[in-house]
Amino acid sequence: MAKKRKKFKSRKKIKRIKSRKKIKKTKKPEPKGLIFKVTKKWSNNAYVNKSQYEKKYKLSIKDNEGFWKKEGKRIDWIKPYTKIKDIKYSKTDVKIKWYYDGTLNASANCIDRHLENKKIKLL
Repeated sequence: MAKKRKKFKSRKKIKRIKSRKKIKKTKKPEPKGLIFKVTKKWSNNAYVNKSQYEKKYKLSIKDNEGFWKKEGKRIDWIKPYTKIKDIKYSKTDVKIKWYYDGTLNASANCIDRHLENKKIKLL
């Protein structure tokens, strides 16, 4: 009986190895860019449409500091910022700081400021 068990185990191993080989062979290459298609209804409710996005993007390239100064005002600050960014790229030092002299409360910006309009949905 011991011999039969060994054969049975080895058959299982062979089946597992064969199934792994099949998976490896049929595995498709990863797409270069992942694109999610959305319905027209969903895109109509978006914050910006394609042309508005492209306009904002061009502004962010043309006047980067001014663009982020304006965008930073979209959230509530405990202590408002005066410095937008401090960026340094070198071989010895990389430093990236955004709105670094301001203070904000993430909970207030993510949850609390929406409660007045959405409190009925929470009940």
